[in-house]
Amino acid sequence: MSEEDRNERVSDLFALIEQKFITESDNNGTIKTGTYVFVANPPPLNLQSATEHLDADSFFWGTAGQAIATEDKRVAMALAPVIFNLWPESLYVVVFNAHSPGKPILGKWLNYVLVSESHTESIQKIKPPEYTVITFDWGDLVGT
Repeated sequence: MSEEDRNERVSDLFALIEQKFITESDNNGTIKTGTYVFVANPPPLNLQSATEHLDADSFFWGTAGQAIATEDKRVAMALAPVIFNLWPESLYVVVFNAHSPGKPILGKWLNYVLVSESHTESIQKIKPPEYTVITFDWGDLVGT
């Protein structure tokens, strides 16, 4: 992906988040409280090393998932191009209208949002607060 394409995708991503994310705004019209979670599927082997310089929490969830979360929009905006550079097959960007409750609960929120097998009792899910999901497939926006 060219740098220009990557920058355009990042810009489109955050414009979508601002449009779709219904939340209390500050005087600048920006999201006041939110937890940004990036879920690459499958997780690239170098995901943690590529993002360790950023102030974000990398964690495992579900049976084989890996995610990176931050409450800081600037960090999320710095994470997005790094993750697009890793070129995952699918990328889910989930924004929760809440402060991060910590990795274990975030993982259960992701199970609720991203795991469709409701009959699987071994997967622990917790209904999250208001959220939005933006989906990319091979770098192209495919769903919101």
